[in-house]
Amino acid sequence: MLLNRLRVKDCGANHECPNCHFVIDNSDVLSEWPGLPLGVKFDPSDGELLEHLAAKCGVGNSQPHMFIDEFIPTLEGDNGIYCDHPENLPGK
Repeated sequence: MLLNRLRVKDCGANHECPNCHFVIDNSDVLSEWPGLPLGVKFDPSDGELLEHLAAKCGVGNSQPHMFIDEFIPTLEGDNGIYCDHPENLPGK
């Protein structure tokens, strides 16, 4: 779990959908990314992302990528990227 002091508290991180005016709250986004020194670019390839997701689902015997969960922590749980059916997403 990330320390609360590392979280962005109020930096204008909220965005509003121009169509439905739904406010997207990004206040829990980190101000600094953990695990990599300054100047290092984290840019996983499509293959690395697919391998990571396959490992998270237990497909094959590969291991999840060591950094992807630090940077993309919303793959599981009630607030994950799969928590809503696409028909229930805001907008048309």
